[in-house]
Amino acid sequence: MKILGNIFLLFMIHLNLAFANVQSYTDRSTISMNESFQLMIESDVQTQKTPDFSQLERYFDIISRSQSQSFTSINGQFSRKTTWTLTLMAKSKQSTVIPSITIGNESSKAIPLSFNKTRISQNKQNNSNVFIEIKPTPKSSYVQAQIILNVKLYLGVNIGTASLSNPTVKNDDAVIEKLGEDKRYQAKYQGKDYIIYERNYAVFPQISGQLTIDPIQFEGEVNERRSLFSFRSGNVIRTRSDPIVLNIKPIPATANSDPWVPAKALTLVENWEKSLSNIKVGESITRTIQVIAEGLTAAQLPEIKQNLPKTIKQYPDQPVLQNKKKNNGIVGVRQEKIALIPNASGEILLPSVSVNWWNTETDQLETAMLPAKTISVQALAKVIQQPNSSPVISSVPTPLKQKTPLIQTVEVAEAGFWKWMALFFGVGWLVTIGFMVWRHFNSAGSKETNFDTKIMKLSQIEKQLKIHCRNNQAKNTKQTLFDWLNAKFPKVSTKGDVNQLFLSDEVFYGEIEKLNQSLYRETQQNWEGQNFWQTFKQFRDRHNNKNEKSGKKDLESLYL
Repeated sequence: MKILGNIFLLFMIHLNLAFANVQSYTDRSTISMNESFQLMIESDVQTQKTPDFSQLERYFDIISRSQSQSFTSINGQFSRKTTWTLTLMAKSKQSTVIPSITIGNESSKAIPLSFNKTRISQNKQNNSNVFIEIKPTPKSSYVQAQIILNVKLYLGVNIGTASLSNPTVKNDDAVIEKLGEDKRYQAKYQGKDYIIYERNYAVFPQISGQLTIDPIQFEGEVNERRSLFSFRSGNVIRTRSDPIVLNIKPIPATANSDPWVPAKALTLVENWEKSLSNIKVGESITRTIQVIAEGLTAAQLPEIKQNLPKTIKQYPDQPVLQNKKKNNGIVGVRQEKIALIPNASGEILLPSVSVNWWNTETDQLETAMLPAKTISVQALAKVIQQPNSSPVISSVPTPLKQKTPLIQTVEVAEAGFWKWMALFFGVGWLVTIGFMVWRHFNSAGSKETNFDTKIMKLSQIEKQLKIHCRNNQAKNTKQTLFDWLNAKFPKVSTKGDVNQLFLSDEVFYGEIEKLNQSLYRETQQNWEGQNFWQTFKQFRDRHNNKNEKSGKKDLESLYL
């Protein structure tokens, strides 16, 4: 009869009895004998009937139950949701399925469960009132691969003030991250009731060989009952877990992957800002690619490499790294946005994008790939030469001697296409600078900035700029210069002011042109940041000296 009952429950997992308005879920899918867990049933069925728990009670003891209701209004439409919360405990290890719950004519889906085998610390023999249980999954893995460490604290007495240490290793041989929030529930062990606090950690070993997780320590004060309604602090209880020894394997010789990327799962996802069917020469289109890996942090994910043909130029943004911490591990996400600009018409083949990674579940090398695709680029209808055009940003009269403006309309000829492209992106850069400063001005309004805070912020930005220049990082130098301008000149309101500012300093103007050329020419040039830093300091000091003479803390105008 018991066998027939189990077959019936397993059959219900695959039977589509659920409807959108009755749902059930548990607080965890892996349980242990004599350990309670929670089942939640939600329904928007408009009925006064209560759920039918008769099938559930055949396999589980219902320790407690509660009911709550919530009401919502969307666009004048009211809806009601009723939630039943049950605290359950399995009657036997045959209780492997939460059966379908029926409310009126609607039913939820059956929920499969599994029983875990845990490693109980020997400290429970020394102190049956308080002990710690630890379970690593898996116990053997690869270097830099994720291991989940499950920690449970069993309390058989009423505890007041208490502390539980985090797992540690010697010599920083592993990176350990706490996952999610702590769980609290009841369980019975050897006939005694316990309150259990459970938490999970992600462990990333940094060396191969044996890795020892140091004992986790607990200390707490026992609350002794004085009367029915009062307690007093009693003795202090201390206990510790056993150390955990993990076997960490080195990178396998068959991995053939640089960098080493061990994960449970890894996928590549791409998105285009607009259709690929209507692209013109010189037009920019942004491609976004995400690397999503289960069991790796975002910092471990490799840079996305695109081997594009010479007929298309790429300008990548700074990657965005994100870690999503769940109870069952970390999901790392690396997102890269790349601006693509074709410089020739016709059919252009974008090669496939691939990432080699080691599947820790199947123990083999795999490759995630975005397939190659062909885009059709249309030629420009007409190219207009404008040899005598005035500067694009020229709203401020200047008594200065004539120089070639940093921002100007460009004369285009077929033989000088890349000169046009370099100057075009120079225009874009200075327009961006002007916009950022203008936006800061509008958002700041008439609020005064604390001067000491501003000096501190400028100092931090200048230190970062010096580092980028010292390391010859052209792209980072450009972005940090944006930040400096935004902090240094908060009252600038026009793009003409920005243009005038750079035209006022011939030496610094020349260094900015070199920076533009290194970033936007067809052939990437080696950029030397030392000269840029020296001329920047001179530029900064000239403006600081001018402010000191006039007694002003901020530059009120850029009309030099």
